Amino acid sequence: MRTLQVILLGILSSAPASGAADLPPDLTIDPSWLLDNDVSWGIELGCAHLRLAAATPNVGPGPLEVYGALPPHPDGTQDVYQRVFRDDGSSWDRLAGRFVFHDEHDHVHFEDWAVYRLRQNLGGAPGALLTEGDKTSFCLLDSSPYDLGLPGAPASRVFTRCDEIVQGISVGWEDVYRKTLPGQSIPLCGVTNGSYWLEAEVDPLDGILEADETNNADAVLVSVDIPPPPACNDGIDNDGDHAVDFGDDPGCTSLVGPSEGLPILSCGLGPELVLLPLLLGTLRQDLRRGRSDTVRTKTPRTALREGE
Repeated sequence: MRTLQVILLGILSSAPASGAADLPPDLTIDPSWLLDNDVSWGIELGCAHLRLAAATPNVGPGPLEVYGALPPHPDGTQDVYQRVFRDDGSSWDRLAGRFVFHDEHDHVHFEDWAVYRLRQNLGGAPGALLTEGDKTSFCLLDSSPYDLGLPGAPASRVFTRCDEIVQGISVGWEDVYRKTLPGQSIPLCGVTNGSYWLEAEVDPLDGILEADETNNADAVLVSVDIPPPPACNDGIDNDGDHAVDFGDDPGCTSLVGPSEGLPILSCGLGPELVLLPLLLGTLRQDLRRGRSDTVRTKTPRTALREGE
């Protein structure tokens, strides 16, 4: 009976009060940020990506406020509850999604916050879906003012931290994610150069209760110009060492490396430089011939110890 009472109290505390109106958020896409985009070969082996910035404003009558519940799930995620404020000063809570710790960002994110798509351009109108990125998670913050003239918009930031306690977006503010951040991209495998519609949608799974659920997506016309792939991401054995691209060829230190050749190293003789592949090739030839005349002078053992 005591357990039942606790459950009922929890349900009652999360139910909206009667006689008052909800003031939910209204999440949209700021299309101006989508225009900040470029093409990169530095994200995936064998596939260029369109990197893009994105921003999600709150233009509703109330703030978006979410918080994580404890204990966490076995996989480390946390249930996330949305606090819906009402015009009489009260509020009620509802399950809205999950928090996940994002290793690359080193803080907690709200899962499945946004998704990015590339669509055909049909005479100036968005057409069929060509490719899309994974649903990306966000840390929800007041990043930048959007429209401080909206009723209820605070003059300064309210949500400023990426933690599992409270995150959110105030009325009239927007959360901004730059194109250089992990997850801010769409794969362009099989896409040719041309004009396309770049589309972003916030809360694609409708986890958040909003004042308007029909305005969560927007799109801008973009020009995609994919440059030739760099040597470390072109699928070709450019230096003839039977190793191809980053992850296989020792001369590639990144996906965008311009050459598969090993770097030039100093041999310790002042300004003289030696190409390591050439040196290794010479040593291999000497070993095959059973010769040791690559090193023409022998250093006395005592001298070697003194120089160590």
